[in-house]
Amino acid sequence: MPVLIDVMPTADPARLREQARELRAVADELDSAANGYVGGTSGLTWRGQAADEFGQYVRDYRSKIRGQSGQLRAIAAAMLKGAAQIEAYRASIAKLRAQLAHGGAH
Repeated sequence: MPVLIDVMPTADPARLREQARELRAVADELDSAANGYVGGTSGLTWRGQAADEFGQYVRDYRSKIRGQSGQLRAIAAAMLKGAAQIEAYRASIAKLRAQLAHGGAH
């Protein structure tokens, strides 16, 4: 009795890669905005406790944004890995189908 392999991953690796590039671009924009935000405060001439607290707030804010952009980059990396895995699964399934079509494993 012939074995039918009627399963194939349906995700689109090319689309996953495109979306990963888009996420990395957003992460880059976030980093740039955060750096600009901090850079925009570096020329302030006021001093005192309020100035120190504001400076700390700005640095903390930049750190949070960098954390978020890092998370976006991690998601993008996982998407790229997933795209490669889907392609590998498809290749394995195609190989098994070909082997079964020729009477078994080789």
